[in-house]
Amino acid sequence: MLIDCIVLWIGVRLGAMNGQNRYWVLLAPLVFAAHVAEEAPGYVRWFNGVAWPPIPESGFLEAQITPLAAAAVLAAGAAWIPGRWSLVILLSWATHFFFANAIFHIATSAATRSFSPGLVTGTVFYLPFYWWLLGEGRRRAVPAWTEVLVIFLAGLPAYLQTWIVASAGRRFY
Repeated sequence: MLIDCIVLWIGVRLGAMNGQNRYWVLLAPLVFAAHVAEEAPGYVRWFNGVAWPPIPESGFLEAQITPLAAAAVLAAGAAWIPGRWSLVILLSWATHFFFANAIFHIATSAATRSFSPGLVTGTVFYLPFYWWLLGEGRRRAVPAWTEVLVIFLAGLPAYLQTWIVASAGRRFY
């Protein structure tokens, strides 16, 4: 996994140097898939141990197919439609699935003093990739107020989930 992080970092730096940033958004579904691969073996069991009511053990991987497909479609749109709004749409998706999810894993792991499956990829992949997306947004002249609005609204359900699980051991959705 460390090698993947180094390759991602080098690739992003090279993309920044040769002006091909917009194609790096195509990594979004791979970053998402890596996170699901880390979560799959034990996330539901961990979550059910720290929050109530429990979520079903079955169907976890199947539930990830739609967000993975969305990541692929939105990333392709942001790569091949060079305007700012194609990136804003991907950024909205990534706020919920990358940024807020990483915050969830960090906060709930700290609050419960336990390791949340997904913490490593949430921290090592999601956060750097999300910050890179924000930088790409600035490069494409996405207005700062739009980014702030997207970060707040798109992440709101996940922020509430984080707060409720971390503070009360219950789930929001």
